[in-house]
Amino acid sequence: MKINLQKIVPNFTCSEDIDTLKYFKQFNVYETINCNKEICKNINYKNHSCETACPSELFYRMHKIEYTCPKLNVISTKIVNTIEGTSLEGQNLTGKKLIIIGDVKLSLIIMYSDECNNCNKLIREVTIPFSTFIIIPKCLCTNEINLKYLIEDVSIARLCSDKILVSITLLMQYIDEY
Repeated sequence: MKINLQKIVPNFTCSEDIDTLKYFKQFNVYETINCNKEICKNINYKNHSCETACPSELFYRMHKIEYTCPKLNVISTKIVNTIEGTSLEGQNLTGKKLIIIGDVKLSLIIMYSDECNNCNKLIREVTIPFSTFIIIPKCLCTNEINLKYLIEDVSIARLCSDKILVSITLLMQYIDEY
């Protein structure tokens, strides 16, 4: 099955496009990242006058966390048969679902200072896997799947001295075009 994946670029007319969505899913993916090992390893290899006996005794403070533009990758899709009818929420169940498996990749840029007040930067690659489904039309006339996606929000939060929460809100739409 061929997959055509297109990014939605938000603009002033985006709200008109969202009103016409028929086959879509909005969902969150998130990951907790532990940066302690990478930062301590980075501090150990730096040449500075401040020497520490053991990595567990290292002290550092994260100052700023930035991120690069996330990229969505669809790894696999599959169409499965389900029940027809109306869900409790009032959604029309057509009898077909498109299962989507993929991941979202981005880089975290972590600015921190060590116990000697040396400012350092660490770049951490993050891959967050996801799986979701979209209810699609009952009759498909092609082996080609057309998907559009919008990364609505990326949130980064420092949970404690060495843990970061990355949360991404996505909108994925099946386009009924042949």
